[in-house]
Amino acid sequence: MLSWLITKLVGQAVAVFYDLERIGAGVASGPVLVTANHPNALVDPLVIFHTGGRKVRPLAKAPLFGHFIVGPALKALGGLPVYRKEDYPDQMHMNARTFDAVIDALRSGEAV
Repeated sequence: MLSWLITKLVGQAVAVFYDLERIGAGVASGPVLVTANHPNALVDPLVIFHTGGRKVRPLAKAPLFGHFIVGPALKALGGLPVYRKEDYPDQMHMNARTFDAVIDALRSGEAV
């Protein structure tokens, strides 16, 4: 329920600034790995949430999960933390757990 609300709110916010048009039917079910080039911006993931047509579990840099607004939203969306060397040089090993979760999600037919 919370992920649906977040997706709808994000969609409305994105629509204020961008005229989006989805071309093609997308992938309604089965495993999907979405990749987007977004150099230090949140717009691309927001557009994907709005136009994806299904729940997409985001990967995000680990510090965002500690943010008082973004963290709970990422958790509600099923987000997975990525530990970057520049943020947590001693926790890079935690990425193995994250990518195991990505593989499990894809095997379960989810979109990541």
